[in-house]
Formats: sequence, C-alpha cells, structure tokens
Amino acid sequence: MKVPKHFVLDTNVLLHNPNSISSFGDNYVVLPMTVIEELDSFKRNNDELGRNARHVIRQLDQLRSRGTLKHGVIMENDGVVKITVEKRDLKDTYMDMTVPDNRILAIAKSLQEQNEQVIFVSKDINSRLKADALGIEVMD
Repeated sequence: MKVPKHFVLDTNVLLHNPNSISSFGDNYVVLPMTVIEELDSFKRNNDELGRNARHVIRQLDQLRSRGTLKHGVIMENDGVVKITVEKRDLKDTYMDMTVPDNRILAIAKSLQEQNEQVIFVSKDINSRLKADALGIEVMD
C-alpha cells in the first residue's frame, strides 16, 4: 500500500503556478495558514502575482463546497488539500517565528515529527536551505 506524502507548499510556489495545488497526485497538499495570509496580501496587485493569488483563493473557495479545508478536501485527482492552523514553534532551533517562512517550515517539521513523509516545496533557495538543515526533504 502506498503511503501518501505531505507536500507543504510555500506561497511562492502558488504564486509561480496557481494550478500547482493539483500537481502532487493522490497525496496531501498542506497549506499553512501563513500561506493563505500571504496570498491575501498579493491578491490586490494588478500583476501576474495578484492574478495568480486570486486564482488560488478561488480554487480553495470552490473546494470548500466539498468539505472543510481544516480536515482536508479530496480533489479531482484524489489528492487532499488541507489548510493547517496548527500552532507550532521551533524553539530548539532558535528560528525567529515572526518570519513567515519559518512558520511554514514549523508546520512541515511538526508533520515530520508525527512520522508523516513530508516534502517542503519552495522556489526560495534560503527556505529550501533551512528545510534541509531541519532534516526536511525539499523540492523546487
């Protein structure tokens, strides 16, 4: 039996490709609340980033009609998208939790500590370096 992976997406992935939510097959796509907040700040822009942010927000709103995003909603590709509001810090790593990327990484680390197979997906090199230093598998 295949063990599903948990792909934790950074905001920049969604801004780069607004259809990326459904690009991970029949696995879990985890969107930390910080990502939703960052999308909200981009949606006002009249550029490609703003259009992409609005597109992602509309997709998520449509998925809400199938269930609650807190518990996960099954997409047409049999993957599950989930927005997590879990509060977690990385005190033992001395990372500044006021930094949005660090809060996103904290969610990935928390899932990993729950023995889930986690892959952090980001276009940001520094975020990928931090994830690697935390022992989290990374992907661009």
